[in-house]
Amino acid sequence: MSNLTLFFAIIAFVASSTIAIVIHEEDGDIETRIIKGYYPEQKDVGFTAGVMLHFEEETGWCGGVLISDKYVLSSAHCLRKAPAATVVLNATNIHQFEKVVIPVVQILLHPKFKKGSYKNDIALLRLQRPVKIDDNIYPIRLPKKSEKKKSYKKSKAVVAGWGRDGTNEIIPATQLMGVNLTVISNFDCWVKYPAYIKDTNICTSSSKGTPCEGDDGGPLFINETDGLPTLIGVTSYQFSLGCTSLWPAVYTRVSYYLDWITENANIAMRE
Repeated sequence: MSNLTLFFAIIAFVASSTIAIVIHEEDGDIETRIIKGYYPEQKDVGFTAGVMLHFEEETGWCGGVLISDKYVLSSAHCLRKAPAATVVLNATNIHQFEKVVIPVVQILLHPKFKKGSYKNDIALLRLQRPVKIDDNIYPIRLPKKSEKKKSYKKSKAVVAGWGRDGTNEIIPATQLMGVNLTVISNFDCWVKYPAYIKDTNICTSSSKGTPCEGDDGGPLFINETDGLPTLIGVTSYQFSLGCTSLWPAVYTRVSYYLDWITENANIAMRE
């Protein structure tokens, strides 16, 4: 987006004497694209959503993920100043004729979202009408309640979005991209971001790729043994000095918010 006012939060030296710097928004929104990714087929990512943000003089973009026929999850920091939004589905190619565009009638930020620390960086979007579910558009499965504290350490995961890829400067990109990642422990992530990482976060290594600008709010998911994808994270932020810096990418851990999702979206959860 344009006209962003950003400030840098500089946090304590870690043992290696490396300084972690995390970009936060103050008067605007951060757009954060997939680095070292691939182009997935629509049928494999039918839950991935784009979120157009409508401001008075400009339009912004964030990622999202369909969790029912009426609700999309995204990140609170992307949406906190947006007066209106529209969700785009079936759009691995953003210009394809078959894409589905639905206005949002309610933007619900988590009530304990903190803009300075990105704590509880999660939001619900209620759609104007139910989505027609088919092979190309379908909600993703959420974690089980019993998996609230599951670490997912060393799990193979995928993140998807229309953000920058290190060369493309236009957001959203024409093609949706995905990248295969590995989940790391929260401790390993905390070493890099000691003032920010909480139990409500989940992180991935950036050694083989990473989300970047324009991907915030998009899904981090695993494919389980039954062959079905499960959402484990919503993209929150990356290292401020570049997506190719090999610092971990940070997500909101969805399993910690199942009760809040049920309360506000009336979605039945697996035990």
